[in-house]
This record gives sequence, structure tokens and C-alpha cells, in this order.
Amino acid sequence: MEISSGISGQALLDAAKLNFSGRLKIVETLTGHKVEYCTGQYFPTEYRRAVAAVCAGALWDYIRETSMPAPVYFVEWQNERGEYVRANREPFKYQDAAEAQAVITRRIKEQEKAAFATPPHGYGYVTIREAYKTPKGYISGGDWLRAYFVREFGRGIASRFFH
Repeated sequence: MEISSGISGQALLDAAKLNFSGRLKIVETLTGHKVEYCTGQYFPTEYRRAVAAVCAGALWDYIRETSMPAPVYFVEWQNERGEYVRANREPFKYQDAAEAQAVITRRIKEQEKAAFATPPHGYGYVTIREAYKTPKGYISGGDWLRAYFVREFGRGIASRFFH
């Protein structure tokens, strides 16, 4: 795959530490590196799955760092039913602008809480959500990456290794 040519050896070492519960380890030796695997029930299928998980983790990190578009930010607050409502219709391009809007929204929601005899749990909680633009709207970073891998590898492979 052409796009993965930038994945470094260090990225694979990092992916081996984070993926597959530490059963697959890449260990440095005097002559280089070696792969160690802690066997469970059936070595051939488990080892293949572990290597695939490490490679998928390295590819996920690489695409996240190199191919994702710039994020946008929405300020959201929790209403009386526990649902999150966007405080801004259009996204903020910069996180600093979203944080400034979040401060204003918090003040407004604190004033609105006074109207309740007993405010609902979590009412007025304000958060900043990072989102990525797609032709159909805005989605989270994880959803953007999953959609990317579905386009790149197909739904079967993507659902197995990039979930």
C-alpha cells in the first residue's frame, strides 16, 4: 500500500506496545529486533491476528497524523432531558474561539439553572466537541478514520481491524 510507506520502525514498536494486550512484543537485541509472542490456545491463528492488530494500530496512528483534515469545534450543552444541544450553528475553526464561546454558554446556563426549583442532574454542562467535515455533515475523529478505512480496504477488513 503506497500511503503506508511513511510508517517508521518506531511507529511499529509503539503499536506493538499498545495493541493486542502485550502478547506480541518487539524486543531489541544486540543484533537488532526480534518478535516475541506469548501463545494462548492455537499459535498460528493467534499470531496472525496479533500481527494484524499491531499493523492496523500503526496504520491507524499514521493516517490520523498525516491524512485527517483540520478539525472544527462545536460548543454543546446538556439540556433537561440529558441531551446535548449545540450552542453554535456554525463550527469554530479554532479551539480558542470555541473555548471563549463555552465560557459565555456556561454563564448563561448557570443563570437558567436558577429558574428550576431543583435543576435536573447535569443540566447546563458545557463541553467542546471536535468534529470533522464530511459531505453528509460533521462526524467524530474515530468515525472519520473508520470511514476512511472502509473506503480504502472495504467494509469486511475495516470492521475486523479498525473498529
